[in-house]
Order: sequence, then C-alpha cells, then structure tokens
Amino acid sequence: MKADAMLACLAAALLLCGCGGEERGDRSAVPADDDSDFAGAFVPVPAAEPSAMDDLLGVSVHTCWSQSEGCVEWREFELSKLEEAGVGIVRRDFTWSAVEPQPDDYRMDGPRTLIESAASHNIEVIALLDYCNSWACENGATSTIDVDAFAEYAGAIAAEFADELTYYEVWNEENTGRFWKPALDPYKYGELLKAAYTAIRGADADSQVLFGGLAPSYELSMFPHPHGIWGFYYKVKYYHPDIDDYFDIFAIHPYVLAQHGAPEWEIPVLEIFQPSLEQMVEYARQMAKKPVWITEMGWPSLYLSEDTQAAYLARGFILAAYHGVRRVLWYTSWDGLGDTTEDRFGLFGRVPNEPPDVQPIKPAYYALKALHELLGELRPAEEVSSSLALYPWERAYLFEDEGGEPRAVAVWSIAPNDARDAVVRIPYSDGPFAVYDMLVSPLTVD
Repeated sequence: MKADAMLACLAAALLLCGCGGEERGDRSAVPADDDSDFAGAFVPVPAAEPSAMDDLLGVSVHTCWSQSEGCVEWREFELSKLEEAGVGIVRRDFTWSAVEPQPDDYRMDGPRTLIESAASHNIEVIALLDYCNSWACENGATSTIDVDAFAEYAGAIAAEFADELTYYEVWNEENTGRFWKPALDPYKYGELLKAAYTAIRGADADSQVLFGGLAPSYELSMFPHPHGIWGFYYKVKYYHPDIDDYFDIFAIHPYVLAQHGAPEWEIPVLEIFQPSLEQMVEYARQMAKKPVWITEMGWPSLYLSEDTQAAYLARGFILAAYHGVRRVLWYTSWDGLGDTTEDRFGLFGRVPNEPPDVQPIKPAYYALKALHELLGELRPAEEVSSSLALYPWERAYLFEDEGGEPRAVAVWSIAPNDARDAVVRIPYSDGPFAVYDMLVSPLTVD
C-alpha cells in the first residue's frame, strides 16, 4: 500500500511513518582509496553497525560545577533540559590547573559535583583532560609539558572516580595552534597520550581512553588527498608506531569549512578540499580502525539562521548514525554573551542578568529532542533516496526497530533555502501513519 505525503519546508523536515517491509540491499564494506601516500595502504573497513539514535545523543558542555546558589540553578536547568532531550552523555573539561593548581594539591569537589549531578539525570560524563599547568609547562608552551606530571593528574582522576567515570579524552584539538602552543608536536602528543593511558588504565582497568578530538586539518601540503583531514594521527603514528595500543576510541570534530556549510556538502576551495561530514567520518574509520566518536559537532547561528542550525543538527546526527559513529556530542549547550561565531553554537540563547528558566530555547534544542522522541529507539538501516525516486539533492533514510522492522523514514533536501512542497511516496502498512517536521510539528498527509 502506498501513500503520498506532502512535506512543507523539505530542507528541515523529518518524515516518520509506520512502514511496510521492502527488500533492502546489504551495506557493503566502505570502499578504500588505493592511492594513499600516507603510512600504509588503506584497507577496507567493514561497515559499522549503526546504533540506535538515543545511544548517540550527547552534548559537549561547560557546565558550572561549584556549589554556589547561582551555579546550582544553572546546572540543574541545563542537565534537566538535556535529560528531557534524551541526552545520555556530556563532555566537560577537567582542566588540569583547576583540578591540581599546585603539585599534589587535588581539588576533586567540583568534578564530583558535576558527575553526581549528571548521574541524577541519567547522564554519563566524559572527562576531558587538557591544557597546560603553569607549574608544569615553561611559559605556557605545551611542548615543554611535564608528561609524568600530566600522567599523575590523569591517574589521580581515574582513581578518584573509578566507580563513576568510564571515558577519558586526552586533550582537545591537539592538532591546532590554539590548543597546542606554540606549534603542533605529534611526537610530544604521542608521549602524552601513552603516559596518560597507562596511568588511567593502571587506576581503572575498565576505563576507555579517547584519542584527543581532532579538528579538521587544512594543511595545503596534505591535499588534494582528502585523508589529510585527520593527517595528524598519521604524524603521531610515524613517531609512535604502537600508538594504537594506547587509546580505545578515535575522537574527531568534523566541523565544516568556515563552520557554515551543510553537513552533506563537499567544497573545493582553491587547493583545499572540504569533505562532507560523511566522508570525514569514513576517513576516520579507515585510519585508526577503532570506534569513532564525534566529541564536538556544531554550526553557529550567527550567519546561519536558527532554523538552519537546527536542520543541520538533525541531519548531522542522522548521517553520523548511519555511518556507524557510536557517540555524537553537539557543541554546545549555551550561547555566549558576545557576538562571534563561537558565541552562537548553543542549544539555548543568553540574555544578560536573567535566570536560566527565562533564557531563549533555540530550535536546535527542539531538533535534538525530536531525534529522541521520534527516532530514539530506532537505528538507520538504509539510504532509500533512490528507491523513493527523490531528486539527487534530496535524502531519505529508513529506520528500523531492534527487531529489524521498518518504522520510520527521515527525508530532507540538501539544497540551500529549499522551501518547496514535495510529494514523497512512502510504502507503509495498514498501521498508524504520521508525518512530522524536525520540531515534532505534524504535517499534512494526503
């Protein structure tokens, strides 16, 4: 049986239905490039089994962890809203200087407050171990870092929270000059990761260690070969051939060029090739042969509209899920009070001098919540754009329940400013059938 569903604003729409079964092809191994000039040839990696949407949902946060009255109010509001949206994990800096301001002077009250508060909302925490400490780095130069001292700090956190924490990410965007000063140092990062991993596992054998989330690299010398986007990993592996033995999860931050392009776009700019989000994920899977997590993903609503930000959020999570990413963490909860792109990534806006419960809630938050409410227990099974006879710039993904029964289809257009009405013919059974947009507003079904 077939029905015609009319979707308004296709660029941002989610189509959900009770679907009848059709025969679907198997997802084959990801094709490998055989022209790589990096260390070792690329070997095909079997397609990762997609996770249920709820298993992915996370947010990279800057949640206050003090016990002050104002901090408690903001923290509880944030964590409550994230729990409502189905978020099961957050990532937060356990900055070295905040945890150990002087050698062997550990301040664990703040981290414990955060961990316990998050747990009360059924949210896990990734401890992000990062940044130089004034007494362990010369003049703030990361490459002078005392590796043994950093490992002691990492091990102390793992020992303190062995019963509460599982995941530890070692540094943030160590392949950028912003977070590793004064210049990138893959040899030193390899030393740091190995020492931290050894200390963390020594304190908690059940822990999982993440390779520090990499930002996309646009070094011209690495192009046109697109795998250079995560080329820092190869540089670390060049100096430390055994580095794969010292992390469990490969973390990436697949921000698009200038943080404004759609997640599906491939953008050639002069000598730079900007892969799509899907390509960036597959390159990461090919490299480390480890589970891939996205510990930061986001688009700012400064030059993009808030509705476009929300659409990109929904599409980014669906694409990442389809390509086997195990966790995806949106960056971030709150907008800042400034007027830069960095201040507009949030799920919530900011109005100065007002309490959290009157702060604006952006469409991106409702899009995140819609993923939970409409697709939470389902997993993407197949891209069905062709079988639904969509245009080349339109996408459709079939979602199944745990038993392999088709339950939903997500449909959108990747064309910018595409607000057409479109007819989409969806196979479905005699059961209930409903159509919603990405904010869970019902759409007309004819």
